[in-house]
Amino acid sequence: MTIHGIAGWVAVDAFDNIGNTFVPLTSRDALSAVLNYRGIFATTAQFTAGELFPKFITHLITDKMCLDRLAHGLKEMFDLSVILQWKNGEPKTEVLPNCRVDSYLQERIEQDYEFVVRRIGTEMDFRKAAEFGVDMNGGNLYSLGEFTKPDLDIIEENLMNCIRTLLTELFDSGVRWGEESADVPMEVMEQLVENNAVLV
Repeated sequence: MTIHGIAGWVAVDAFDNIGNTFVPLTSRDALSAVLNYRGIFATTAQFTAGELFPKFITHLITDKMCLDRLAHGLKEMFDLSVILQWKNGEPKTEVLPNCRVDSYLQERIEQDYEFVVRRIGTEMDFRKAAEFGVDMNGGNLYSLGEFTKPDLDIIEENLMNCIRTLLTELFDSGVRWGEESADVPMEVMEQLVENNAVLV
């Protein structure tokens, strides 16, 4: 894609496009996503010393800034996180791309929710977590408050239930991002909404 005359590669958050066909991405939409921290614009364009570096270029790939940096940026933005939240009742779960987590939590903090966030990653990482469990002491865990061991056991159980629900009812049900999914059983989509497994 070319944005303001600069050719590059763009990736934007499309998590809400479950069961919907992607439409061509315009440079205006791409620019908006990047500036709102919902996308990455990478380029190999040459810039001269002293030239004003465009704000919308999030990754400039050169011999000094390699593709590993871009891969890290993509993970930071698009890895999926499971959010467990509760307020005067049963806990609910939400799965969001990492780039949405901060703004989502800000709303929940203002509404006096308690929460735990566990960054999982890709579909393959979800499958590993479903099989081997969730490390509750890792650097990918973020919470508001301190929890005892029994609390952590309950939290881990809820996170695991969410992970298994997402795998069963989304990844394994035929629902795909960017593809029309009219053949997906309505009860599957209703169950996703009911379980709060995905943002609808």
